[in-house]
Amino acid sequence: HNATESEYTTLELEDTRDYVEKYIIGDSPTRIGNYAFYSDYSSGNGWLKEVVMGKNIKEVGDYAFSSCNAIEKVYYPDMESLCSINFISSSSNPANYGAAKIYIAGEEIPEELLIPSTITSIGSYAFYNANITSVNVSSSVVSIGDDAFEGCSNLSKVYIDSPSLLGKDYSSSSSLIEKFDRWNSHVTDIIIGDLPSRIGNYAFYGSSSSSLTSVKIGKNVREIGENAFGYNSNITKVEFSSIAALCETTFGNNTANPLTFENANFYVDGKLVENAVIPEGVTSISNYAFYNAKSIRSIDIPMSVASIGQYSLYGCNNLDDIYVHWQYPPVITNYGGKNGNLHVPIGMKDNYSTKNIWKSFTIIDDQEYKTVNNIQFSELSYKCEVGGIGQIDYTLYPLDVLIKDVVIESDGSSAIYFDSNTRQFFGLEDGVATITV
Repeated sequence: HNATESEYTTLELEDTRDYVEKYIIGDSPTRIGNYAFYSDYSSGNGWLKEVVMGKNIKEVGDYAFSSCNAIEKVYYPDMESLCSINFISSSSNPANYGAAKIYIAGEEIPEELLIPSTITSIGSYAFYNANITSVNVSSSVVSIGDDAFEGCSNLSKVYIDSPSLLGKDYSSSSSLIEKFDRWNSHVTDIIIGDLPSRIGNYAFYGSSSSSLTSVKIGKNVREIGENAFGYNSNITKVEFSSIAALCETTFGNNTANPLTFENANFYVDGKLVENAVIPEGVTSISNYAFYNAKSIRSIDIPMSVASIGQYSLYGCNNLDDIYVHWQYPPVITNYGGKNGNLHVPIGMKDNYSTKNIWKSFTIIDDQEYKTVNNIQFSELSYKCEVGGIGQIDYTLYPLDVLIKDVVIESDGSSAIYFDSNTRQFFGLEDGVATITV
């Protein structure tokens, strides 16, 4: 039950509190009340050195271990026991003091802390003041209490692979990063695992003095909410799994993209990207995709890209060359980048010189046409009943070939009727027919 400050302790150990060196909490209690082991700092408290927490404690009240500033060791039977406790305040946690170390099953917790997959939640102030340099939050964790890692001044790297945790929307006054670094003073690296597909609004919203310098986005992230990386002006390195992944990611606004900051550089697989080649098959470049990507010197956009989002190349002030392969360019709005060289297919200069935004570039028609070098059929032989219907399906390679001149002919067999425009055939009678593409 709860005590008051004047009562000091619910255990009525006032007369002995300055002599007890170790408290052992059994496995029956589920709660430690307010002021339970409170010590009057003015009287001197150099005795209590160790606390052993029972495995069923679920809550520790306010000031329960306040002023117990000589504690050196705090023991928990397992990680689940620690993470399941809700500490009401920092002074509820016996490991609150600088010299205190946390032990799990008799072993001091490692500096590189792994939250195991058996954990679904981490209570408030659980690792307060812990001596850790990195934390790996597994996919099983769905919630983290306030200030769970506050006071961990050596914590610089946070790895999160939880879709539930990252997918939530946060606010400017209550962000996910605050649970690891309330004052944005020591976490420098954020690494997103490959399971999450979304990063919520304001997830890593920082401050004017944010210490965050490096962000790595997992390969399956395809949506990043508004202001997810707002106020992180010290970011210098942003890594995506691929250029295609960046193009396909929906950004809520410009500060949803960590590339937005002045000194941020774009990396893929640990390598700085200066010449970006968007792979064939990408159909669009999302809004804000390359926003302020200062490292980009050139970009090659394939024919498969049918739309270019707003502000997708905004602020790319070092972008000297853009290579395109369309016969007619798509609409581009709110460009806001450097008007450098635009390399277009040979003979297509006039198709760009009158189009808004595109006409502002120095247009060079030096891109040679690609020719068809292969035809791949979905099937090489078909069976069709009399009165049945079928269709010839094929793909021309390379996919971004600009001009296709395709002739499809039947050998004239009376077995089928063939429509070369639709590539459909109709069974008329028994027999064999040959179609040539």
